[in-house]
Amino acid sequence: MAKSSVKRGVPAPGINTRGKRPAGAAPPRNNLRAVPSAATNVRTMAPEEPLTHRLALWGLLGLLFFPAFASGMFFPWTQDKGLVVAAVVFWLTWLWKYFERDNRFLAGPLDYFALAVPLAAVAAGIGAADYYLALNEVVKYIMYFMVFWSVARLVTSESIVHRILHAVYLSAVGVALAGLASATGLINVQDSFVGGRIYSTFQYPNATASYLAAALILGLYLWRRARDLRMPREIPALARFDGAYPYQYLYAAGNFFLLATLLGTQSIGDLAVFAVALVLYLAVLPRGNRTAFSYHFLSVLVAGAPAILLFLREVAAGKTGLAWVMILAGVVLTMVLQWVGVLLERRGFLGVSAAQKKTLAVIGAIVVLAVVAAGAFFLVKHPVYLQKLYVKLRGRDMIERGYFYLNALAMFARRPILGWGGGGWQAAYRIFQSYLYNSNQVHSYYLQLMVEMGAVGILVMIGLWYSFLRLAHRLFHGAAQPERKLLVWTVTMVAVELGAHAMIDFDLALSALFLVVWVMFGLAWALHRMGNGSRVAKERRRSYVPLNHTSLIAGTASAVVAVLLGLTLAVAHAAAQDAVTQYNQLENASQDQAQYQQYQLLSDLNKAAAYDPLNPEMDGLPGGSVDTALALMDLNQQGQVAAGLALAQKAVAMDRYSASNWDTLARLYNADNQPLKAVQAEEKAVSLAPFQQQWYDALANVEAMAGLDEISGAKKDSAQARSFFEDTLQLPARMTAQNDTRNALEKQLQVVGPALEPTPMINLSMGIADYFLGNYSRALAEMKAAQSDSSLKDQALLWESVLDQKTGQTAQSTALLAEVRKDQPDLAAQFDYLKGLSLPGGAGAAPPKSAAAKGK
Repeated sequence: MAKSSVKRGVPAPGINTRGKRPAGAAPPRNNLRAVPSAATNVRTMAPEEPLTHRLALWGLLGLLFFPAFASGMFFPWTQDKGLVVAAVVFWLTWLWKYFERDNRFLAGPLDYFALAVPLAAVAAGIGAADYYLALNEVVKYIMYFMVFWSVARLVTSESIVHRILHAVYLSAVGVALAGLASATGLINVQDSFVGGRIYSTFQYPNATASYLAAALILGLYLWRRARDLRMPREIPALARFDGAYPYQYLYAAGNFFLLATLLGTQSIGDLAVFAVALVLYLAVLPRGNRTAFSYHFLSVLVAGAPAILLFLREVAAGKTGLAWVMILAGVVLTMVLQWVGVLLERRGFLGVSAAQKKTLAVIGAIVVLAVVAAGAFFLVKHPVYLQKLYVKLRGRDMIERGYFYLNALAMFARRPILGWGGGGWQAAYRIFQSYLYNSNQVHSYYLQLMVEMGAVGILVMIGLWYSFLRLAHRLFHGAAQPERKLLVWTVTMVAVELGAHAMIDFDLALSALFLVVWVMFGLAWALHRMGNGSRVAKERRRSYVPLNHTSLIAGTASAVVAVLLGLTLAVAHAAAQDAVTQYNQLENASQDQAQYQQYQLLSDLNKAAAYDPLNPEMDGLPGGSVDTALALMDLNQQGQVAAGLALAQKAVAMDRYSASNWDTLARLYNADNQPLKAVQAEEKAVSLAPFQQQWYDALANVEAMAGLDEISGAKKDSAQARSFFEDTLQLPARMTAQNDTRNALEKQLQVVGPALEPTPMINLSMGIADYFLGNYSRALAEMKAAQSDSSLKDQALLWESVLDQKTGQTAQSTALLAEVRKDQPDLAAQFDYLKGLSLPGGAGAAPPKSAAAKGK
């Protein structure tokens, strides 16, 4: 602090000798600001932080507040922007430290383990199954580290801690209100209210529940701390409310919204985790807080539970106005119970003696055991309710997640050291799945980490959590004041609640949630650095240290690289999203518009490929990625097959476990007159996703076309053609064998699609194969079966016409050909070419020529 220019014994200008400022006198100018101290209930003076520190802090607060409203920052195109903001905050923090002459980058185990996480992601990404997804994971972990590192340095006082906690808390209250508003149609957020459950802006109920549960723990702490906040003394009309704890009413309302919406998500798993976390939180609270905390939570629960149940009932009935009345009634009841709580605390009724605590604990345990025993007895006597409970608790989903976990362990066993790289589960899980299910997430963060980063990644994460918990333990037991103990315990439990639920779900795949965990890590490290409030001051009073320009250059370079990486990927993703829009509009465009949109689509795809050469993946693009979309566009243009083939090969190199990429490659090989490679590529697609029907369909088509190529090309290979046709006929047996790998439970669990079976495409391909192999009776039946698909009907009729011509039924052949010519004249023009093809050595009986002959 700068030395005062006021002489000893001489009052400062504007201050009279009695210590009071005369009316109208201006306050003295200095660089001090008032900071409330919860411990002392007085306003102390702290030095104003430099501009770089303030800018970094505001950027950090924004990064904590807004991601929850961007789908929880789940998608890569939101994470890219988050990295840019985090990098700017990181650089401003570094610049502030540079001018403070603090040249240390890492200073303890928590720092080192935090940095090791993105380094492990980079190492795992070197041999990644999908390089695009691996890069996205690296982006996320760099962002997390930068935020952690910045928080750990920017926090120099408890007032900054509370600003950060408020950013998370207010964001969660906003998420809760958005969920309620979307349920009643006041705002339109996609997938925010589905099936009577509140998904809110996270668009996933379990993630919303986890976020709100963590924020509710913060809310309990902030509510208690508000008791020590004072109204402005310079406004007498407000100051008179000090004794009523006015700020607590605001937090009580916020906590009501959090708990009501949490219950509205109907997330059984998170409610169970939250219940355990809440009991643990209350049990370890510093002395003198448990009763008040318990009363406040119960009061919010008493108001929130019936309010949300009635709210959802009225929403289901379409009575949105009445639904809001239920919420308003809950808020009013919360305020009343808060007022009652203030009265009880004033009169000492919330104080409980040690003997009373033991008595209450025994009574509570007896009540819980009695309820559990009564419930178990009731379910045994009424099994029908047991089935209803199973459905209500989503027992099927629990069993299915067990399969996810087993398949994840199988993947880990295949690559135990560095795993499959970021996004490895999404890229390759279909190879290992026991039956057909669709899940790009393991639904367990730690198992997914094992899959994607192997033993190295999970050990680093264990080290990070251990360092955090060990540090939190030291801070809690080393704190001299109950207020500091309470703060440390709250920070710890917020992280623990989020981390615990991540064991059974993929919450931490949403960056808005994982950022909160890393912020709690950073706050713990910052509180450690602050010590008892004097360490930061001691650092600022240390002996002169010269400016370290090398440090500034290193920090600036790191930030610039991160910003450029984030901006580059953001541009690529924006271009890919524009391409999806153009592609969707192309289907309904007029001829004039189609030409322009085709050009714009190609321009957007090329832009995305230029800014991200790792083949950005985007739902809605043909083939699912930029390179495959470009390859398929080349496939449909004269003379561009070679260029398309190169793009398809690149797509496979970037994501070699994608069945879709191999299917695209097979189509390009087929167009390039390389039938053997086309079949091999399609076989690879089937092996990568053996329970998905579409790849068997594609394989049947490619094998039939490959057989045609071998008997129609300049270098005819009858033996190879026969092999392709015979393999086509084996597909039903292969699908049956694959179906039989499932046990009875797995067959019951498979609900996302039917068992593998011959489809019209397979029927048509088998009909072609049987035709050339001389099995005319089977060929006719298969061609007729293929006509059930309107998109294949004309092709099947054409081949039936060829078959009829082959077997001497000329009149019927002519009639069928006329039907094809009416719909697709270009297709009908292939008749003469197809009827001239034959496979030497083909044998079989001709079908009967009439119904009468069939009767004989």
